[in-house]
Amino acid sequence: MYGMPSIFFTYAADNINGILNLRMSFLQNGNGGFPADGSGFAEAIRNKEKDFHTIKIAPHYLRTILAKGPVAAAEVFRLLTEAVFEILLGTPTDHSTKRTQPLPDRKPGVFGTPIASFGCVEEQARGSLHLHVVYWGGLPAHLLQCAASYEALISAVAKALDGIVKGEVDADVHVEHLLQKAEEVIPPRPALTTARHPLRQSAEFHDDVQQAAIICNCHSHSQTCKAGKLGKKKLSDASSSANCIRNILLPNCAVSRS
Repeated sequence: MYGMPSIFFTYAADNINGILNLRMSFLQNGNGGFPADGSGFAEAIRNKEKDFHTIKIAPHYLRTILAKGPVAAAEVFRLLTEAVFEILLGTPTDHSTKRTQPLPDRKPGVFGTPIASFGCVEEQARGSLHLHVVYWGGLPAHLLQCAASYEALISAVAKALDGIVKGEVDADVHVEHLLQKAEEVIPPRPALTTARHPLRQSAEFHDDVQQAAIICNCHSHSQTCKAGKLGKKKLSDASSSANCIRNILLPNCAVSRS
């Protein structure tokens, strides 16, 4: 109906450090105190404290809490997914809107004026949810194909694409990340911090986005990326990159991806 999509992307929530779904996993007896009041919870996890209100919050205990509260994790994922479609893409889910808005009246999303989008939810190897999305809008595929034949349009299209997507982080961010890795310094997960306002603090927000990208989008080989023909259970060498699923597409995935 819409032709080739303009954008394909995948997102996965950091539910192990997701403060809301962790709080929702506990029994709530009132509107006061933890877990109704989550003050200090993120700071305690970020500071690597062992306990918070008598609850053990080391990383392996957080995984146990998450495993015992799958409904909370699924509900938070649903809320995030609806926010992605409505706020970022500008294509609210069918059940959240009563009518289709005419194209000229639609507000642009992060990828431009939206036409339609479709998402498919899947499970990761550890059982958490992630979403694959195809999006129609912005710069459609047929326009890009036509523009590629005209030298005068190529630079204009390239400039427009650079204003929509970014496939790298600044060199100094990479250097800082490599130094932290060499010194075995583990930075706090972005889910445990609050991003600055994208309009009122645009420069600081840009830094927050780059930090989130370098922390979350640099691939490290583990058993969950061993998905070759033999299956991950038969690939015992977690340090080997030969059978990494990302090496099928990205031969240099041991360096980084963003």
